[in-house]
Amino acid sequence: MGYGKHPTPAMTLAHFTDTHLIAGDEHGPGLIGGLVDTEQRLTEALDRLRVTVQGQDAPLSAIVVSGDVADRAEPEAYRTAARMFGAVARELDATLVFTPGNHDERSPMAEHLLGRAPTENPLDAVFDVDGLRIIALDSTLGGYHHGGFDDGQAEWLARQLATPAPRGTVLTMHHPPIPYRTNVMRLLEFVDDELLADVIRGTDVRHILCGHLHVQGGGTLAGVPVTVAGAISYVDDLSTSPASMRGIDDSQAFSLLEVGDTITHWTVPSREYPGHEPLPEELLSDLDALDPEARREWFSRKR
Repeated sequence: MGYGKHPTPAMTLAHFTDTHLIAGDEHGPGLIGGLVDTEQRLTEALDRLRVTVQGQDAPLSAIVVSGDVADRAEPEAYRTAARMFGAVARELDATLVFTPGNHDERSPMAEHLLGRAPTENPLDAVFDVDGLRIIALDSTLGGYHHGGFDDGQAEWLARQLATPAPRGTVLTMHHPPIPYRTNVMRLLEFVDDELLADVIRGTDVRHILCGHLHVQGGGTLAGVPVTVAGAISYVDDLSTSPASMRGIDDSQAFSLLEVGDTITHWTVPSREYPGHEPLPEELLSDLDALDPEARREWFSRKR
Protein backbone atom coordinates (compact mmCIF):
# COMPACT_ATOMS: atom_id res chain seq x y z
CA MET A 1 0.00 0.00 0.00
CA GLY A 2 3.03 2.30 0.25
CA TYR A 3 2.47 3.54 3.80
CA GLY A 4 5.93 4.60 4.97
CA LYS A 5 9.37 3.44 3.87
CA HIS A 6 9.52 -0.01 5.47
CA PRO A 7 8.29 -3.19 3.76
CA THR A 8 5.40 -5.23 5.11
CA PRO A 9 6.60 -7.73 7.76
CA ALA A 10 6.72 -11.38 6.77
CA MET A 11 4.69 -12.54 9.77
CA THR A 12 3.17 -11.60 13.11
CA LEU A 13 3.50 -13.39 16.45
CA ALA A 14 1.09 -12.90 19.35
CA HIS A 15 2.71 -13.20 22.78
CA PHE A 16 0.52 -14.07 25.78
CA THR A 17 1.71 -14.83 29.28
CA ASP A 18 0.62 -15.53 32.85
CA THR A 19 -3.00 -16.49 32.30
CA HIS A 20 -3.07 -18.23 35.73
CA LEU A 21 -6.20 -20.21 34.93
CA ILE A 22 -8.03 -21.77 37.89
CA ALA A 23 -10.60 -24.55 37.67
CA GLY A 24 -14.09 -23.48 38.69
CA ASP A 25 -16.61 -25.53 40.64
CA GLU A 26 -20.34 -25.65 41.36
CA HIS A 27 -20.03 -22.36 43.24
CA GLY A 28 -18.67 -20.42 40.26
CA PRO A 29 -15.48 -19.61 38.35
CA GLY A 30 -12.04 -19.89 39.88
CA LEU A 31 -10.85 -16.53 41.17
CA ILE A 32 -7.22 -15.64 41.73
CA GLY A 33 -6.81 -13.84 45.03
CA GLY A 34 -10.58 -14.12 45.42
CA LEU A 35 -10.86 -11.26 42.94
CA VAL A 36 -9.93 -11.98 39.32
CA ASP A 37 -11.81 -14.38 37.05
CA THR A 38 -8.80 -15.38 34.96
CA GLU A 39 -10.84 -17.39 32.46
CA GLN A 40 -12.91 -14.28 31.77
CA ARG A 41 -9.75 -12.21 31.37
CA LEU A 42 -8.42 -14.73 28.85
CA THR A 43 -11.74 -14.72 26.98
CA GLU A 44 -11.49 -10.94 26.68
CA ALA A 45 -7.87 -11.10 25.53
CA LEU A 46 -8.54 -13.70 22.84
CA ASP A 47 -11.49 -11.68 21.57
CA ARG A 48 -9.19 -8.66 21.35
CA LEU A 49 -6.64 -10.74 19.43
CA ARG A 50 -9.29 -11.69 16.88
CA VAL A 51 -10.13 -8.01 16.36
CA THR A 52 -6.50 -6.90 16.33
CA VAL A 53 -5.37 -9.18 13.50
CA GLN A 54 -8.31 -8.38 11.22
CA GLY A 55 -7.09 -6.67 8.08
CA GLN A 56 -3.42 -6.59 9.04
CA ASP A 57 -0.93 -7.05 6.21
CA ALA A 58 1.29 -9.63 7.92
CA PRO A 59 -0.46 -12.92 8.78
CA LEU A 60 -0.62 -14.15 12.36
CA SER A 61 1.70 -17.15 12.23
CA ALA A 62 2.02 -18.17 15.89
CA ILE A 63 0.56 -17.61 19.34
CA VAL A 64 3.28 -17.89 21.99
CA VAL A 65 2.27 -18.43 25.63
CA SER A 66 5.24 -17.98 27.96
CA GLY A 67 4.19 -19.78 31.10
CA ASP A 68 2.05 -19.75 34.22
CA VAL A 69 -0.74 -21.08 32.08
CA ALA A 70 -2.41 -22.49 35.21
CA ASP A 71 -2.24 -21.03 38.70
CA ARG A 72 -2.36 -24.35 40.61
CA ALA A 73 -1.42 -26.83 37.86
CA GLU A 74 -4.95 -28.28 37.87
CA PRO A 75 -5.74 -30.65 34.97
CA GLU A 76 -9.03 -28.85 34.32
CA ALA A 77 -7.23 -25.52 34.03
CA TYR A 78 -4.91 -26.98 31.38
CA ARG A 79 -7.86 -28.45 29.51
CA THR A 80 -9.48 -25.01 29.56
CA ALA A 81 -6.31 -23.47 28.13
CA ALA A 82 -6.14 -26.13 25.42
CA ARG A 83 -9.76 -25.49 24.48
CA MET A 84 -9.57 -21.70 24.45
CA PHE A 85 -6.20 -21.21 22.80
CA GLY A 86 -6.79 -24.15 20.47
CA ALA A 87 -10.02 -22.68 19.12
CA VAL A 88 -8.39 -19.34 18.31
CA ALA A 89 -5.30 -20.97 16.80
CA ARG A 90 -7.45 -23.07 14.48
CA GLU A 91 -9.61 -20.09 13.56
CA LEU A 92 -6.58 -17.93 12.74
CA ASP A 93 -4.44 -20.78 11.33
CA ALA A 94 -1.65 -20.07 13.81
CA THR A 95 0.89 -22.37 15.46
CA LEU A 96 0.50 -22.68 19.24
CA VAL A 97 3.64 -22.55 21.38
CA PHE A 98 3.53 -23.12 25.16
CA THR A 99 6.32 -23.06 27.70
CA PRO A 100 5.91 -23.71 31.45
CA GLY A 101 6.11 -21.17 34.26
CA ASN A 102 6.81 -21.56 37.95
CA HIS A 103 3.11 -22.07 38.75
CA ASP A 104 2.89 -24.88 36.18
CA GLU A 105 3.87 -28.49 36.79
CA ARG A 106 5.41 -30.51 33.99
CA SER A 107 3.43 -33.75 34.14
CA PRO A 108 -0.12 -32.34 34.18
CA MET A 109 0.83 -29.66 31.67
CA ALA A 110 2.33 -32.23 29.32
CA GLU A 111 -0.68 -34.53 29.57
CA HIS A 112 -3.62 -32.13 29.64
CA LEU A 113 -2.33 -29.20 27.56
CA LEU A 114 0.39 -30.45 25.26
CA GLY A 115 -1.06 -33.88 24.54
CA ARG A 116 2.17 -35.61 25.55
CA ALA A 117 2.91 -38.38 28.00
CA PRO A 118 3.31 -37.20 31.61
CA THR A 119 6.96 -36.41 32.35
CA GLU A 120 9.16 -34.61 34.84
CA ASN A 121 11.71 -33.81 32.12
CA PRO A 122 11.97 -30.25 30.76
CA LEU A 123 9.16 -29.41 28.34
CA ASP A 124 11.50 -27.94 25.73
CA ALA A 125 10.31 -27.83 22.12
CA VAL A 126 11.31 -26.47 18.71
CA PHE A 127 8.89 -25.12 16.08
CA ASP A 128 9.51 -24.16 12.46
CA VAL A 129 7.06 -21.39 11.59
CA ASP A 130 7.55 -20.45 7.94
CA GLY A 131 11.32 -20.43 8.33
CA LEU A 132 11.33 -18.74 11.74
CA ARG A 133 12.54 -21.09 14.45
CA ILE A 134 10.74 -20.69 17.78
CA ILE A 135 12.41 -22.49 20.69
CA ALA A 136 10.31 -22.99 23.82
CA LEU A 137 12.78 -23.28 26.70
CA ASP A 138 11.48 -24.68 29.99
CA SER A 139 13.11 -22.38 32.56
CA THR A 140 11.43 -23.99 35.58
CA LEU A 141 13.22 -25.91 38.32
CA GLY A 142 11.25 -28.64 40.07
CA GLY A 143 10.12 -27.64 43.56
CA TYR A 144 11.14 -23.98 43.22
CA HIS A 145 9.70 -20.73 41.88
CA HIS A 146 13.00 -19.29 40.61
CA GLY A 147 14.32 -20.34 37.22
CA GLY A 148 17.47 -21.75 35.68
CA PHE A 149 18.85 -24.46 33.45
CA ASP A 150 18.01 -28.04 34.31
CA ASP A 151 20.65 -30.72 33.71
CA GLY A 152 21.67 -30.81 30.05
CA GLN A 153 19.43 -27.97 28.90
CA ALA A 154 22.20 -25.53 28.00
CA GLU A 155 23.86 -28.19 25.87
CA TRP A 156 20.52 -29.06 24.25
CA LEU A 157 19.92 -25.40 23.39
CA ALA A 158 23.41 -25.03 21.94
CA ARG A 159 22.78 -28.02 19.67
CA GLN A 160 19.52 -26.52 18.40
CA LEU A 161 21.28 -23.24 17.60
CA ALA A 162 24.27 -24.81 15.89
CA THR A 163 22.57 -24.47 12.49
CA PRO A 164 20.93 -21.11 11.64
CA ALA A 165 17.27 -21.00 10.60
CA PRO A 166 16.19 -19.17 7.42
CA ARG A 167 14.52 -16.35 9.37
CA GLY A 168 16.49 -16.73 12.57
CA THR A 169 15.32 -17.81 16.02
CA VAL A 170 12.95 -16.46 18.64
CA LEU A 171 13.46 -17.95 22.10
CA THR A 172 10.60 -18.05 24.59
CA MET A 173 11.00 -18.80 28.29
CA HIS A 174 9.06 -17.89 31.42
CA HIS A 175 11.75 -16.29 33.59
CA PRO A 176 13.30 -13.17 31.98
CA PRO A 177 17.12 -13.35 31.95
CA ILE A 178 17.43 -9.68 32.97
CA PRO A 179 17.47 -7.78 36.31
CA TYR A 180 14.08 -7.34 38.00
CA ARG A 181 12.72 -4.18 39.67
CA THR A 182 10.78 -5.78 42.55
CA ASN A 183 12.93 -7.08 45.41
CA VAL A 184 11.02 -10.28 46.15
CA MET A 185 10.85 -11.17 42.45
CA ARG A 186 14.65 -10.96 42.33
CA LEU A 187 14.60 -14.05 44.53
CA LEU A 188 12.67 -15.77 41.72
CA GLU A 189 14.95 -14.72 38.86
CA PHE A 190 16.61 -16.83 36.16
CA VAL A 191 19.89 -17.65 37.88
CA ASP A 192 21.78 -18.95 34.82
CA ASP A 193 21.66 -15.79 32.72
CA GLU A 194 25.44 -15.72 32.19
CA LEU A 195 25.38 -19.27 30.83
CA LEU A 196 22.41 -18.48 28.61
CA ALA A 197 24.26 -15.43 27.29
CA ASP A 198 27.24 -17.62 26.42
CA VAL A 199 24.98 -20.09 24.59
CA ILE A 200 23.15 -17.52 22.44
CA ARG A 201 26.04 -15.14 21.76
CA GLY A 202 26.94 -15.26 18.06
CA THR A 203 23.92 -17.40 17.12
CA ASP A 204 20.82 -16.47 15.10
CA VAL A 205 18.68 -15.71 18.20
CA ARG A 206 16.90 -12.44 17.38
CA HIS A 207 14.52 -11.99 20.31
CA ILE A 208 13.66 -13.52 23.70
CA LEU A 209 10.02 -13.55 24.85
CA CYS A 210 9.27 -13.89 28.58
CA GLY A 211 6.61 -13.46 31.26
CA HIS A 212 6.73 -14.01 35.04
CA LEU A 213 6.85 -10.36 36.15
CA HIS A 214 3.21 -9.42 35.45
CA VAL A 215 4.31 -6.13 33.92
CA GLN A 216 5.47 -4.99 30.49
CA GLY A 217 9.20 -4.52 30.32
CA GLY A 218 12.37 -5.42 28.54
CA GLY A 219 16.14 -5.42 28.38
CA THR A 220 18.94 -7.16 26.54
CA LEU A 221 21.03 -10.29 27.00
CA ALA A 222 24.20 -10.71 24.96
CA GLY A 223 22.89 -7.93 22.73
CA VAL A 224 19.60 -9.73 22.09
CA PRO A 225 16.35 -7.90 22.95
CA VAL A 226 14.36 -9.42 25.82
CA THR A 227 10.64 -8.59 25.91
CA VAL A 228 8.42 -9.19 28.95
CA ALA A 229 4.75 -9.23 27.97
CA GLY A 230 2.04 -7.82 30.18
CA ALA A 231 0.11 -10.50 32.05
CA ILE A 232 -3.42 -11.57 31.09
CA SER A 233 -4.53 -12.38 34.66
CA TYR A 234 -3.43 -9.41 36.78
CA VAL A 235 -0.71 -6.76 36.71
CA ASP A 236 1.99 -5.80 39.22
CA ASP A 237 1.52 -2.15 40.19
CA LEU A 238 5.03 -0.70 39.94
CA SER A 239 3.97 2.56 41.60
CA THR A 240 4.53 0.75 44.89
CA SER A 241 8.03 0.58 46.35
CA PRO A 242 10.42 -2.06 44.93
CA ALA A 243 10.41 -3.45 48.48
CA SER A 244 6.69 -4.18 48.14
CA MET A 245 4.42 -5.89 45.62
CA ARG A 246 0.76 -5.30 44.73
CA GLY A 247 -1.31 -6.97 42.03
CA ILE A 248 -4.16 -5.08 40.35
CA ASP A 249 -7.03 -6.14 38.11
CA ASP A 250 -6.22 -3.55 35.44
CA SER A 251 -3.91 -2.78 32.49
CA GLN A 252 -3.68 -6.40 31.32
CA ALA A 253 -2.11 -6.75 27.87
CA PHE A 254 -0.59 -9.05 25.29
CA SER A 255 2.09 -8.31 22.69
CA LEU A 256 2.39 -8.44 18.93
CA LEU A 257 5.75 -8.98 17.24
CA GLU A 258 6.06 -8.18 13.55
CA VAL A 259 8.88 -10.17 12.00
CA GLY A 260 10.71 -9.01 8.90
CA ASP A 261 14.22 -7.70 8.36
CA THR A 262 13.84 -6.42 11.91
CA ILE A 263 11.47 -7.46 14.72
CA THR A 264 9.17 -4.81 16.15
CA HIS A 265 7.21 -5.20 19.38
CA TRP A 266 3.81 -3.69 20.21
CA THR A 267 1.60 -3.82 23.30
CA VAL A 268 -2.15 -4.43 22.92
CA PRO A 269 -4.57 -3.82 25.83
CA SER A 270 -6.36 -7.11 26.40
CA ARG A 271 -9.58 -5.43 27.55
CA GLU A 272 -11.81 -2.77 26.02
CA TYR A 273 -11.34 0.74 27.43
CA PRO A 274 -13.11 4.05 26.70
CA GLY A 275 -11.39 6.02 23.97
CA HIS A 276 -11.65 8.27 20.95
CA GLU A 277 -13.48 7.20 17.82
CA PRO A 278 -11.26 5.59 15.16
CA LEU A 279 -10.24 7.55 12.08
CA PRO A 280 -13.15 8.05 9.66
CA GLU A 281 -13.46 5.50 6.86
CA GLU A 282 -13.69 8.27 4.26
CA LEU A 283 -10.31 9.66 5.35
CA LEU A 284 -8.72 6.23 5.04
CA SER A 285 -10.29 5.75 1.60
CA ASP A 286 -8.93 9.11 0.47
CA LEU A 287 -5.44 8.10 1.62
CA ASP A 288 -5.67 4.76 -0.18
CA ALA A 289 -6.47 6.56 -3.43
CA LEU A 290 -3.21 8.56 -3.36
CA ASP A 291 0.23 7.45 -4.50
CA PRO A 292 2.85 6.99 -1.73
CA GLU A 293 4.49 10.40 -2.13
CA ALA A 294 1.19 12.28 -2.24
CA ARG A 295 -0.08 10.25 0.70
CA ARG A 296 2.74 11.39 2.97
CA GLU A 297 2.48 14.98 1.70
CA TRP A 298 -1.26 15.14 2.39
CA PHE A 299 -1.22 13.50 5.83
CA SER A 300 2.07 14.83 7.19
CA ARG A 301 1.97 18.49 6.16
CA LYS A 302 1.04 20.80 9.04
CA ARG A 303 -1.96 23.00 8.45
